Order: sequence, then C-alpha cells, then structure tokens
Amino acid sequence: MSITQWTRVLLVVASLFDIVAGLIHFLASDGGANSIAGIVLDWDNATTVAVSDDVWNASKYHNEVVLVLFAALGLIQIKLGTITALLAYWLPQGIVLFRFVWLLVGFQLIKIITDIAGYRNIHSVAPYAPGGYKPPVVMVFYFAAVVLQTVWYRRGTYTRVSSEDTP
Repeated sequence: MSITQWTRVLLVVASLFDIVAGLIHFLASDGGANSIAGIVLDWDNATTVAVSDDVWNASKYHNEVVLVLFAALGLIQIKLGTITALLAYWLPQGIVLFRFVWLLVGFQLIKIITDIAGYRNIHSVAPYAPGGYKPPVVMVFYFAAVVLQTVWYRRGTYTRVSSEDTP
C-alpha cells in the first residue's frame, strides 16, 4: 500500500472511535452514562428543582440533563467521525491532506494536554468511562498518519506553486 492509502486507513480507523462512541451516546437508553461509565443518574431522597414553570424531582432532572447532553455529544461525535472519514477518503494526496492530518494531531494534542491538566476530564466524575482512554489511543493513529504524511512531504512528491507562477 502507498503512503496515501495507509494514511487513509489510519484516519478512517481513528474516525470509527468517534462514530461508535457517538452511536452509543445517542442510541443507548442511558447514553452509556450509567451502563458503561458508571455515572449515577438516579438517587433516593432527591429534593425538587424549579425549571421555568416546571417543578422537577432533582434526580429525574439530573437524569434528563445527562441524557440530553449525551445525545448531543453523540450526534457531534457521529458528525465529526463521518466528516473525518469522508475527508480521509476524498482528499487527494497533496498539501491539503498533509495539513489536515497535522490539524487533527494538533486538536488531539490539545485534548490530551487538557486531560492531563485535569480540566473537565471525564475521569473526575466517571473513573471507569472508556472515553477517558480514547484521546491517547486516537493520537497513536493520528501520529502514525502524520509520520507518513511527513515522509511524503520530505520526499518532495508534491507540487508547490511559486509566487512567480501565480498571476
């Protein structure tokens, strides 16, 4: 397989981590919050919470908020994963694919740094949530893709437009 094909495979596999997690968050009855991550959704002796003109049992309100947010997260993950996979497939080998892979690495690095810093890390509320392990795993795929794209770039198998060639 060529550098481009390997890059495409790595990006599509990495995008599956978002698509599968997104489907679980969107379609599972509890969004995976309790059944997978262990987030407590209901508790006894909850007080009431007033929201607009409704009065909710605090436990039911918390449950509904988590489910709505997990469903929204799921749709975003499905969208992100699908767009990443389609771009990996559609982008021709060139400077745009090269930059796209570097952009993915940059965003993934930001996520890993914020997780290490403890900034709103899922493991602070759900220590067993598999989503907390996803960033470094996906980074392995992105890093391999960026290495391949750097090899492509260093080989000089690209065409650059000089300022003299542009009108």
